[in-house]
Amino acid sequence: MGLTLAGISPFSSAAVYSGAAAACVEPLAFVSVQSGGVNLTDVVTTLTLSNVVIAASTCPLRLQLALIARENVYVGPSTAIQDVTRGGVSMTFGFSFGSTTPISCGPPSFCARMEMWYILNPLVGTEDIVVTTLGVDAAGAGIIASAWQFNGVNQIAPFGAEVAAGSQTEQHSLNVPSNIGELVVAWIHGRHNHDLTEPGGGQTNRYTELHHGPASTDRHAESKGATLAGASTVNVRWDNAGNNQDESITVGLSLRPA
Repeated sequence: MGLTLAGISPFSSAAVYSGAAAACVEPLAFVSVQSGGVNLTDVVTTLTLSNVVIAASTCPLRLQLALIARENVYVGPSTAIQDVTRGGVSMTFGFSFGSTTPISCGPPSFCARMEMWYILNPLVGTEDIVVTTLGVDAAGAGIIASAWQFNGVNQIAPFGAEVAAGSQTEQHSLNVPSNIGELVVAWIHGRHNHDLTEPGGGQTNRYTELHHGPASTDRHAESKGATLAGASTVNVRWDNAGNNQDESITVGLSLRPA
């Protein structure tokens, strides 16, 4: 499913994309990411990140992504995220992978629920991103979120198609459809021990979050995220030789330039 925002502009004038705006040229680029995780329980039902959006240039061509990876090995309500806000304003739901049913560890969920939420041209400054869930049972389960800023993003059709692949081996490989000049962002969720997992295939690691969840490793959430330059097809890969993999899922998405 590609996300196309045809006819929708966050700006007051179409001149932003033509005429006077021709001078506002900015390359597509990764700017920053903040990440964190918590142990969800029947009491703790939210995850909060302090998020900074930087005015890296005068071009209002920013994109804010909230990428979520949560463990679904628990007894409780739906794994679906209920809402994601930045500064109290709801972000837009993009897509999800993984079942909304807890304890769904076979294909295609692989013990995870993955979601993407976004804001076009977010306000500059520091705001809290709050991820709201329905909680889990008292034993708990891990959830991880990462907040990404990109500049020079197409504000009409920012996204290519998203893809996902699950794995129960020591290698995780995913082919993401893209194009030269685009930028691929990918993130992985795994449970149990993924400490040694590092990017392969030439991508740049952007964050690492390990061991979020209760003492039981069955309910731990681990996540890493990376970016990679676009091409006709981009192979995203994480390798973890000699470590206990258990289930994992990798998601990739190509961002389009302005």
